[in-house]
Amino acid sequence: MNKRTIFIVSGIAAIAVVAIVVPVVTVVLTRQNTECEILTTTVVPSTTTEYAPTKKPYDPNALSEEDKTRIDCFLEAESRFENLTKFQCEEVRGCIYSPLGYQRVPDCFFNRTKLGYKFVSTSPEINKETIFLKKSPLVKSPYLEEIKNLKLTVEYLADNLVHVKIVDADDDTRYEVPYKLNQVPLIADKANSKAKFEFSQDPDTKLFSFKILRKSTNEAVFDTSMGAFVFNNQFLQISTKLPSRHIFGFGENNHEKLAHDLDFRSWGMFARDNAPGWGDNRNNYGFQPVYYALENSTKSHMVLFYTSNAMEYLFTPTPSLTMRTIGGIFDLYFVVDDTPEDVFKAYHNLIGRAAFPPYWSFGFQICRWGYNNLSDVKDVVERTRNIQLPQDVQYIDIEYMIGYRILTVNQLNFSGLSDFQKDLEKNGTKLILIVDPGLVMERNNSLYVSGLEKDIYIKWPNNLQPYDRDNLGTNEMISWCWPNGKLMYPDYMNSNTHEWWFEVIREFVNNPTNGSDMNGIWIDMNEPSSFETNELKPWNWLYPEDDQDRYPFFSLKCPVNKLDDPPYRTKSAFAFDSDGQLNPKSRLSQKTLCMIGTHTFEGKQYYHYDVHNLYAHTQALATYNAFKKVKVNKRPFVLTRSNFVGTGKYSAHWLGDNDATWKHMKMSIIGAIEYNMFGIPMIGADICGFFISVQDAEMCTRWLQLGSFYTFSRNHNANGNLPKDPASFNNKTLEDSTRKALKLRYELLPYIYTIMYHVSQNGGTAMKALFFEFPEDFNTYEIDEQFLLGHILVSPVLQPGKTEVRAYFPRNAAWYDLRTGKEFQQGVYILPAPIDYINIHLRGGIVVPTQELGSCLNTECARKNAFGLIVALDKDKKAKGSLFWDDGESDVSGSNYHLVNYEFDSGVILKIIFFFLLNFYLF
Repeated sequence: MNKRTIFIVSGIAAIAVVAIVVPVVTVVLTRQNTECEILTTTVVPSTTTEYAPTKKPYDPNALSEEDKTRIDCFLEAESRFENLTKFQCEEVRGCIYSPLGYQRVPDCFFNRTKLGYKFVSTSPEINKETIFLKKSPLVKSPYLEEIKNLKLTVEYLADNLVHVKIVDADDDTRYEVPYKLNQVPLIADKANSKAKFEFSQDPDTKLFSFKILRKSTNEAVFDTSMGAFVFNNQFLQISTKLPSRHIFGFGENNHEKLAHDLDFRSWGMFARDNAPGWGDNRNNYGFQPVYYALENSTKSHMVLFYTSNAMEYLFTPTPSLTMRTIGGIFDLYFVVDDTPEDVFKAYHNLIGRAAFPPYWSFGFQICRWGYNNLSDVKDVVERTRNIQLPQDVQYIDIEYMIGYRILTVNQLNFSGLSDFQKDLEKNGTKLILIVDPGLVMERNNSLYVSGLEKDIYIKWPNNLQPYDRDNLGTNEMISWCWPNGKLMYPDYMNSNTHEWWFEVIREFVNNPTNGSDMNGIWIDMNEPSSFETNELKPWNWLYPEDDQDRYPFFSLKCPVNKLDDPPYRTKSAFAFDSDGQLNPKSRLSQKTLCMIGTHTFEGKQYYHYDVHNLYAHTQALATYNAFKKVKVNKRPFVLTRSNFVGTGKYSAHWLGDNDATWKHMKMSIIGAIEYNMFGIPMIGADICGFFISVQDAEMCTRWLQLGSFYTFSRNHNANGNLPKDPASFNNKTLEDSTRKALKLRYELLPYIYTIMYHVSQNGGTAMKALFFEFPEDFNTYEIDEQFLLGHILVSPVLQPGKTEVRAYFPRNAAWYDLRTGKEFQQGVYILPAPIDYINIHLRGGIVVPTQELGSCLNTECARKNAFGLIVALDKDKKAKGSLFWDDGESDVSGSNYHLVNYEFDSGVILKIIFFFLLNFYLF
């Protein structure tokens, strides 16, 4: 932990309305002093402010160029529970107050020209540089505890990678992400880099700024002369002018367009149990602090802000970008290369290339939260087979457990689970079970007790008296989620937890009665989620509410302190302000654990405040490694909800608990493309929608068509909703359409599998925006209703009542209808799209390996069928491609696979040639 002092108010004083009067005390903890100083204090409850006066609609033409540079200094004014005044802006924040009366445009904004640091000295070397900076006294920082002296280091790590790190020059204990990125060696000479670092001083204010320039064009890809650079203990801000308006990435948020809206839009980032349908401008499950930019020259770069603290990002129409966080340091990586795929490959090699999933995981998968018993599950499998739909994976959600206690089997409703899994496997289908993080505090819960013995749980800080001692341990933090009992959460940063996790998974997999030899594992609720933290009671309270003597209400309540209540909350908290909470002003701990909680990694302690966004990443790492040891020599399949930079090395991801709406169907394309950029290429959405109890056969038909071309193709929906698995509709049109779409998917699986092999070996993307392959075609930059799967162009119907689709075919390529071979040239076409049809086209110049599906209903059967090749010729009548083939599940080594490369060169007029290689290669 760093040397920050933490002020804590114990009890439930953070709540504005309480049912019981409790004494309130303040505990002061410091790193150096283990004694607790007890002080009396008063907590003033939050008050609701009036709505701001009505503003005129946003009109960029009414703004001056200077107006467009405003960097919001009081972004929380978006919340109606915050009151922006001239005094708050100028006297408290030290910013400029000048309302223009337009929506989006900040009334309170930073003094860009005077806020920052001054140059002190530099020590340049042939492949790196160190610069020292000192806080400028021209204007004060917006918050207390400003860092006076900074050290900036620049490293040229490869010919396309520059690393800039800015730290407190006087304190080397500040938090940094403890999980290091791949070690990229320094290049011999920065002269060989495609990028260069330059710094300058303003001639009047002497403020320091730096640029990252692309050498070939001398264009700045990052330029901090935008100003308003801040480095305080709990408020860090860096702004850059952007080289273009073509900015993509950051997550996980609800982005309704792939390209960012730069007109004063902002987003919070903090892993949170927040479904896509629970508010449009909010942060959801994952945390990916990275963006990608297309420059006006059509060249590309990415910028990673390697932090795990809560943050936000905001744009101005200048255009500019501001990134803020509330802890740690500035740890920036700039990937500067030519093409999008070159940039993605370099980035993925930096953060870790994606895991290569087993072949069966590319088959169609069915899931539901809300199976009442094992018979319900068997019925789904049977009715899917009865309508002749292929299915490779069946899931079971939390209902298989005893009272939602992880890695237990409810013998009343799910007796025979282990035998069911074996029967599935005999028929070529796999079983995946869900696991949540928390363990119920019960003396007869062996997992909980063994966790105590191994000291694996997240704790309160030393010498902080927790309000709840209702456990067998000492200082563990106690919370609530799905089970009807208090929970503790394993600390997956702790090496003891990894050992414990392997042992409990091994025991479950090998237990024929109270376990299952599950083929994969689904880790959910791992933001981590905690129900109604800081509220009176959780929404799923199961005990009598009128007997508080025997069943007193319980929820995790976080003491007031500078971590749970930092000087600036960020939009990842205030975006959730609501009348429906005891305290309308949301805290970072809302729906999760207290920020004051402690974790252990390699002998050091870390606050949850700093490592919250690492929770799922560390659980995915532990789970992947546990499965590697339990399932010897087999590639694990792990599916996670939350994620962080590099989580793709261990896990797939799905886009969360979406709604059964056309809007969310369309947005799934955006999310899938973003996660391919982020390095998690095994990605998809809940096909047909998770929430909303509706059986919309048209929408589900179209979504099943689209989902047949996700890399991760799973149908899933929520408890209490009408079922949405394809057979449940009893709709012949839907069944016939889905059969056609899935038949096409399965026939293309050798191609999809080969793409994912190359991505796992080299980095890069599988599901692509069109501009990933055609950056010189400006028409592709705004397209997010089509995508490429490798070099296959997918043009789905995304609106109700449509029987045609508008499709764009990028220039400088030939395009062929996959089914008919008809050729298309560059341009916009209105293509027929009857209800049972999705438009699929091949790019000229590729060879696509295929495999017949025949009468098979899973990949185990289909892998024994004949192979084929589809050759789509380019304008020079040439094509090339490859096929990776192995047994589909073993670790890839030098001798257990075949990699075949194809090249076709012919003067014949035929554009597409179909042929089959019988018994080409089979395991």
